[in-house]
Amino acid sequence: MGEALAAAENFDHQVMHRLLRKVENAPGVPRIGPAWCYAQANAVYRLGHHDLAASHIAAGLDGGSLPSVERAELLGLLTNVLIDMNLPGAARRWPQLHADCSAQIDDFGLRDGQDFRRLDWEARIAMRERRFDDAIHVFASKRQQSNEPEDTRELAWLLYASAWQHRHAGAPVPGSYRDEVVQILALRDASHIGKGNDGTAYLLRALACWRWGTDDASCDPELVRWVPLVRQGMTASDPGPWAFAGAYLALTDCSRFAALGKTALDALARARYWLDAAGFAELGLEGCGAEAAPERFRAMRTKVLVSLHTCLPALADPGDDTAPIIPL
Repeated sequence: MGEALAAAENFDHQVMHRLLRKVENAPGVPRIGPAWCYAQANAVYRLGHHDLAASHIAAGLDGGSLPSVERAELLGLLTNVLIDMNLPGAARRWPQLHADCSAQIDDFGLRDGQDFRRLDWEARIAMRERRFDDAIHVFASKRQQSNEPEDTRELAWLLYASAWQHRHAGAPVPGSYRDEVVQILALRDASHIGKGNDGTAYLLRALACWRWGTDDASCDPELVRWVPLVRQGMTASDPGPWAFAGAYLALTDCSRFAALGKTALDALARARYWLDAAGFAELGLEGCGAEAAPERFRAMRTKVLVSLHTCLPALADPGDDTAPIIPL
């Protein structure tokens, strides 16, 4: 059942939601063990319920001696939760523990897969800490190591991090990633939304961020072509990347895309992307979705920390949360 939930995450989030409800209500389904805890935690995490994910993670890690694979999975998800709670300092210690755990896995393929995934967490921690050069370096390494040459996730992240690097430091940034993204999008159908983790959505998110971060108008024709699908994507069960694209477009040209920005903030708030909604509000977007976002985020983070207390007994204070937010 855990494998089914994981597959649904990649291919169809609505199926994952329905499957999770059926599993919870099914009689006779065992609900114990680290593998089950991870499957539950990962499913509710993808649906934006970080507090429930934290509770399942804590239960899984509190189960005594764990097989290395299950422990690595739980540590990785714990790292993601802390990154999403804007706690990069707390998150930073877990990739090393994950590496130590991964080194105990006897199967090469499983070990290699864990090591590959850890690069993503390290890069996202660097993004939270505004170490954009480090993030770009790690994402570039991850792209080189990928066994799926047609996968565009690392390319999307490279363009996204490059846009923030330029916005933050003002230094010239090569446009090679932009050119790759524009070429790929130009060949794709702008009338259809894929299911699960749609790579097109993340490419659009990155290109819209690049447009905002660099004032590079050369990508306008491709971005405008996708605006109707961006609007449609913001009604999806997981509107995240579509809403990010809409938000960056609104920040770039408020006169044309003001309504798109308000819809984006509402979509982010509806899907519990409260930290990101607050971040876009800090950048200048206005909309009712951002008004309660900071308070809701802090309430969620408090619940997460309470659930994780068994794993993180030293993390009693979330620290300074006033630094500008990087929407991720």
